Amino acid sequence: MNLAELVLERAAHAGDVEAVRMGADALTFAELAAESARVALGLRDLGVTSGDRVLMFASNCVEYLVTYLAVARLGAIFTPVHASFQVSELQYVLANATPKAVVTEAALWERLQRCDHDMLPEIRVVIDKPQAGLHAYRDLGRGLAGSVGVTSVHDDDPVLICYTSGTTDRPHPVTRSHAHEIWNATTYAKVWDFQPGDRALVTLPLSWVWGLSTLSQALLHVGATVILHTDFEPKKALEEIGASRITLFTGTMSMYTALQRVLDEGDYDLSSLRRVYRGGEPINDEIVHLLETRIGVRFSDAYATTEAAPVLAVDPTRDTDAPPGTVGKLVPGAQIRLVNDYGEDVAVGEVGEAWLGGRGLMLGYWNEPELTAERLTGGWFHSGDLLVQREDGYFFVVGRSADVIIRNGAKIAPAEIESALTGVLGVRDSVAVGVPDDEFGESIVAFLVRDPDVVASIDDVYDHLSDRIARFKLPSHIYFVDKLPIRRNQKRDRAWIRQYALETLARESGLDHGPTTIDPTDGRNRLRLVQ
Repeated sequence: MNLAELVLERAAHAGDVEAVRMGADALTFAELAAESARVALGLRDLGVTSGDRVLMFASNCVEYLVTYLAVARLGAIFTPVHASFQVSELQYVLANATPKAVVTEAALWERLQRCDHDMLPEIRVVIDKPQAGLHAYRDLGRGLAGSVGVTSVHDDDPVLICYTSGTTDRPHPVTRSHAHEIWNATTYAKVWDFQPGDRALVTLPLSWVWGLSTLSQALLHVGATVILHTDFEPKKALEEIGASRITLFTGTMSMYTALQRVLDEGDYDLSSLRRVYRGGEPINDEIVHLLETRIGVRFSDAYATTEAAPVLAVDPTRDTDAPPGTVGKLVPGAQIRLVNDYGEDVAVGEVGEAWLGGRGLMLGYWNEPELTAERLTGGWFHSGDLLVQREDGYFFVVGRSADVIIRNGAKIAPAEIESALTGVLGVRDSVAVGVPDDEFGESIVAFLVRDPDVVASIDDVYDHLSDRIARFKLPSHIYFVDKLPIRRNQKRDRAWIRQYALETLARESGLDHGPTTIDPTDGRNRLRLVQ
């Protein structure tokens, strides 16, 4: 079955129902189906065929969902990237995916033009302002004879490449099939009780699986209406909930913390909400309690990764007695093992690393065979996340993989930041760690070692990073140090650095203090802040 058929089936039965709206732009299900056919026809006429990658480089918009369906219709592969990706990240995507076409915005096209021109897709489409040499999105397929149906595909044919951060210095190209995306959408719709007539506010990026598939495709599948925002702004979101009578809302813990802060400052009508969902970050029990009391609806949590989704979820209709803090029970069709350092299953009640499998398991990492072999072995994805299962079947996340930083729900590999920092003139070495942050889940703290004969300032560092990594990956705090601590195995002691970052931030005048007291016999070097 082709993914596009999920929406086309709904259009055949409820064509007049509003499917998606963003501001003044809105499409019914019948219009969404027709628009996807028009765009598919235009892309096919330009040369896009089955298996071609179509890069989507844009902010959230109605055209995003139309293009995904159009690409799926053709049997091509949708390749979205976050609108904040910078040149170095885009260079990797272009080299990795070798897209045949790109659909973008005029402002973002300017950034793409700073990439190697030989790598740019030959077919270029602009959504908004006309650009010389680019096809206008609004003109795609118009005046062309013929029509586009739905390409027949196999279950394991790829339909989506999603670039998510991992533990290397570049994004991970997670490849998901038509069957994966269909099962992800239909399962979340069922487990999370999405209903026809629901109106869901989606402020999460459509460049990632959570916003694109877990929410938007699942909602469209049941005949609900997707209300899009370009990004998350707490005041705007609260106003939309009241004005549009939103029934479903999903966010990260960081987003709910921001909502709580705005709610303390004003009066908003949230009476239309019937379900509220959360995931992506550690739970702040105090904020959850305050919001549940304010809204009158209990939060439903879940656990999944881009590589395997869905896995665990709280079913709001079944799990009415779910214990606080749980990420739910195993959803039908998913598989999970909790293992120790030797790959042996741990007993119920013991903490283990989550190995994930089942119907939502990715095909692999696109054009990255070594990475695929490393992370996907014997039909299991090694998540690096630490979980524990209770006797009653409920799971709890007790820790994340040691190095990955989770900021506002997005996973960020320290290596991505450190790789960008290596190019700063006068910086010899660097390390980036995450520390708890009430607003964003985690803040990024970077420690840099300067060459003794070169002066590099914090402003120099930010100037260098500004066009190399996405804004959400920029360090919140930067400190210069004389050296970085090394363990006996000659690897950086990130756990100690993270603790030092916490202690440094706890001091209001961090630069006035010397190193944390450590035992010099434990093989680690002292860390001393310098001006």
